[in-house]
Amino acid sequence: ANFLYRNDGNGNFTKITSGEIVTDIANSTGATWGDIDNDGDFDLFVTNYFNVNNYLYINNGNSTFTKNTSSVVANDGGSSTGSTFGDVDNDGDLDLFVANDNNENNCLYLNDGTGVFTKVTTGSVVNNGGRSNGSGFADYDLDGDLDLFVTNGNQPVVQNNFLYNNNGNQNKFVNIKCFSISNNTSSIGTRVKVVTMINGNRKTQTREIFGQTGYNAQNELSVHFGLSDATVIDSVIIDWHASSPQRQVFTNVEVNKFYTVIQGNSITSITNENEFTTGKFSLRQNYPNPFNPETNISFSLSRKGKTSLKVFDITGKEVMKLSDEELNEGYYTYKINMRNFPSGIYFYRLETGNSFISKKMILIK
Repeated sequence: ANFLYRNDGNGNFTKITSGEIVTDIANSTGATWGDIDNDGDFDLFVTNYFNVNNYLYINNGNSTFTKNTSSVVANDGGSSTGSTFGDVDNDGDLDLFVANDNNENNCLYLNDGTGVFTKVTTGSVVNNGGRSNGSGFADYDLDGDLDLFVTNGNQPVVQNNFLYNNNGNQNKFVNIKCFSISNNTSSIGTRVKVVTMINGNRKTQTREIFGQTGYNAQNELSVHFGLSDATVIDSVIIDWHASSPQRQVFTNVEVNKFYTVIQGNSITSITNENEFTTGKFSLRQNYPNPFNPETNISFSLSRKGKTSLKVFDITGKEVMKLSDEELNEGYYTYKINMRNFPSGIYFYRLETGNSFISKKMILIK
């Protein structure tokens, strides 16, 4: 049987001993949490091996679960390994991908918004058989939809992995990356809710930033929400995971954007571009970003000229001058150390002649 431990909130756990979620017998390989019915609590999907169907448990909202045996996702399986939830069609609910071993086809299930799934039977995603293991969603090309990566191979068999680029649709989205000011900079455990009007109905979607999903895998650390036909986000609610719980609420947030939120600060839109280029010079995104306390800023010049590179805080005050001199044509990288500066959003500005570019960077301590 599988184990479920309830966190008592003080660093101690209580073992749950009743309910099918801990009494079902199977050779389970992975588990994935997600709010599949948009009721504010997290349901559980469990992959099984050795000819046992997978399990789906619906959270009743009172620390108990009901096993769903009628769903198509609970009537497939037998050689399942990885699984991951993500809104692949941006319609406002979590869909499910399941990776299968033993050269069986992988599975993709689309959610109708109430937790009822339909199995997809066409397309390469569900017709590329292999010895698949972990799987994860991420918008790697930053076009507003979730792409999919699947790992393959099991000794002694060696197989290429799968990468699927989502072709997308016209539905809206929002992507939010959270940075905590605590040691938990990736904000693992932070919960984000988005409230919107979708198809004439007010809908609340809930995500949590997880450090793991399913078997041997992890989704991107930002949270992605499909918004269907929503034209504005009524509110974004962030409950930070910290020793002293903190809630932040942002209202009237634009759709179809990528946002960064630093705990305690405002929500900030970020550009999709890693590099901005003019005919005279180009400026790359600093790396790493976010950083603590060192980062690199790189740029290239197509001609010799007076060049200025400066850093400003969020109020527009100049806090650092990296270059203010005549530079030859070429590629330059400056390493900066901001050990003596507070956490926050900073801007760096490259200027030469009558042209300039500025980009944003994030210092987190």
